[in-house]
Amino acid sequence: TYEVVLKDKDLSEGPCSQPNLDPGACMLVPVPAPLGGVLVIGERTIVYIHTHTQLAIPMRQTVTRAFGRVDKDGSRYLLSDYLGNLQMLALTHDKDKVQGLKLEPLGETSSASTISYLDNRVVFIGSTSGDSQLIKLNPHPDPRGSYVEVLDSFTNLGPIVDLAVVDLERQGQGQVVTCSGVLKDGSLRIVRNGIGINEQATVELAGIKGMWSLRPSSQDIYDKFLIVTFTSETRVLAMNPDDELEEMEIAGFLEAEQTLYCGNTLHDQLLQVTSHSVRLVSAQSLEMVQQWQPPPGLQINLASASASQLLIALGEGNLVYLEIGSGCLKEVKRIKLPAEVSCLNINPIGPDPDCASLAAVGLWT
Repeated sequence: TYEVVLKDKDLSEGPCSQPNLDPGACMLVPVPAPLGGVLVIGERTIVYIHTHTQLAIPMRQTVTRAFGRVDKDGSRYLLSDYLGNLQMLALTHDKDKVQGLKLEPLGETSSASTISYLDNRVVFIGSTSGDSQLIKLNPHPDPRGSYVEVLDSFTNLGPIVDLAVVDLERQGQGQVVTCSGVLKDGSLRIVRNGIGINEQATVELAGIKGMWSLRPSSQDIYDKFLIVTFTSETRVLAMNPDDELEEMEIAGFLEAEQTLYCGNTLHDQLLQVTSHSVRLVSAQSLEMVQQWQPPPGLQINLASASASQLLIALGEGNLVYLEIGSGCLKEVKRIKLPAEVSCLNINPIGPDPDCASLAAVGLWT
């Protein structure tokens, strides 16, 4: 070892010396106080060196590429070689003096370039030669004898050794096939244009007829409520503080019927349309503030709305236009068409995003 002499800007002999080291030694791991010292990682041995202490432990021949400290006092380290074999190196000690070294194999991961111990036995394995991984070290081995459980994997196309552009589906759209990764992490990857979808959560609900997402107010950027409707009922799911979906109630909504339309409107209100009523609900109190019902003998078949308008189709070709105000639903116009309405749309087209000047209506003719 050497010491830096700041005054002379030079190096002087340090307190430690080890003449016979592993010829393949290529990594130094500093051990923090109070233990102190340094670990010399070789191809066949690991040596701990301190002022008057020198300890060594043999290991199977390999090339160690990365290490990560587990404990703040430096008593445990994770080591990974070029094949992705993960090992735990433990320094047995008596407070401030290292008494021995112990090496324990844990399992196999991607070939690590960096290792970061996070917390609660969770470790990030960063790799430049394959996919990076988020792993958990279990206290007991699995049937294969591995203590490693992969929690998540992060795709890495590099290093790309070779590539070719091919049209696999013969549709005139070229796709890039790459030879990615190194050694055990080598793979063939196909890169194509498109939209990637990542599943964030799954809820098992059979027989869903429709879904709408609602914001709790016009000031919120993100949606909070998920309205799910079935043949004879409607359920409300909401995000809790832990970002999990849980079932809740909106007092102003009719939950015993199928919902035909649901959405946010102006003045921080929520709109629900069922076959027997139109309900306007306050987003703050979640109580109903206004209700509109079709004439006796008719029911609502279809509905479309903007932030300030509602267009509904009743039976026998009746079409009703309502305007949405603060706590009120105003019927503006009602006409009878020559056939039953098959579809309709009143989404705004133009400079005003809250009000439409045109509506599209399709008939069963």
